[in-house]
Amino acid sequence: MKWESFTIVYPPPEFHSQLLSDFMIEYSGTEKKFLQRMKYSIFATSTKRGISQATPMDFYFNSGNFYFATKPNNKKMRNIHDNPWVSIAIGPHRDSDTEEHRQPKTISIQGIVEIIEDGMEFDIASRELSKKYGYFRANPIRKHESLILKVVPRTKFSYGIK
Repeated sequence: MKWESFTIVYPPPEFHSQLLSDFMIEYSGTEKKFLQRMKYSIFATSTKRGISQATPMDFYFNSGNFYFATKPNNKKMRNIHDNPWVSIAIGPHRDSDTEEHRQPKTISIQGIVEIIEDGMEFDIASRELSKKYGYFRANPIRKHESLILKVVPRTKFSYGIK
């Protein structure tokens, strides 16, 4: 099977923090539906020396961006402080035997993390993650205890999704 679509946008370095929204990745209707339906992701960071760390994480997709909850003092956050570029792979969990899970389908994203500590965007992402995942209902995302990571995509690769 070949890659169904490929999108890449590289803003100049001086724009990385202030104008990220000017470089939006476009998603097809099928890709949006896929991302709304999926619950499973692998979130990868890297150290200063380029050593990767991949972690399974729950996510919320909205307006082209991806939201994740995490604790502030962990390896992932140390890596992000050193290098805000991350990779995300989203697809069906392989433990299921439905037709959707037998056909390889994945969206891979590379993007820049914005750390959200409070405010309306924190509240919305926390609420939506809690609606989507029972874990967060039992273990609420709290300001000053948790962070929301907003990943603003810069590249997108779709496999098996038209």
